[in-house]
Amino acid sequence: PQGEKVLLEALEGYYHSCGYDSLSKEDIIVTVGGSEALAMAMYAVSDDHDEILVPEPFFANYSIIAELQNVKLIPIPTDIKDGFRLPKKEKIESLFTKRTKAILYSSPGNPTGTTYNKKEIEMLLDLCSAHGSYLISDEVYREFIFSDEDHVSLASYMDKYPKNIIMLDSFSKRYNLCGARLGMFVTKDKEVLDIVLRIANSR
Repeated sequence: PQGEKVLLEALEGYYHSCGYDSLSKEDIIVTVGGSEALAMAMYAVSDDHDEILVPEPFFANYSIIAELQNVKLIPIPTDIKDGFRLPKKEKIESLFTKRTKAILYSSPGNPTGTTYNKKEIEMLLDLCSAHGSYLISDEVYREFIFSDEDHVSLASYMDKYPKNIIMLDSFSKRYNLCGARLGMFVTKDKEVLDIVLRIANSR
């Protein structure tokens, strides 16, 4: 249920080739596409009526999966006038409640194409660390950047924030293999990995 050994080893090699040397095959669970990885993340970190913050506009399937799990998505408003950049830290923090379990984002964004920079990612990490929440990154479009910006992956921060980070990934866009239904759930949080592995066992 974690994934075929040869695939897990290949994924470890891929992440190492990207410079994320601290990731190992033990940190990865292979999923039925990126959508299952997302569903598993929501299952693992939230209960009924809990909340997840997400920059808006966002990928429509986020709403569908949240609805199925009775999780409420709280929009973080962004604006085309400034390229859909994240608002200031104080604005995002004002959206936190006692039911906030995570911030979910994609970078590059779907549908905006916005690529968050290091300062923005570290702001989100600081917020999640301070509030005991998870930062969930959808990195399916990692290679699809048509500017001089660099992709900033949460994989770079997993050693520093092992209890706050979940990374979602997929073969669908990178290799044009949507129909293969191969995704990845990646974290160094062993408790969350255990929860997700139990879900994988049952499916």
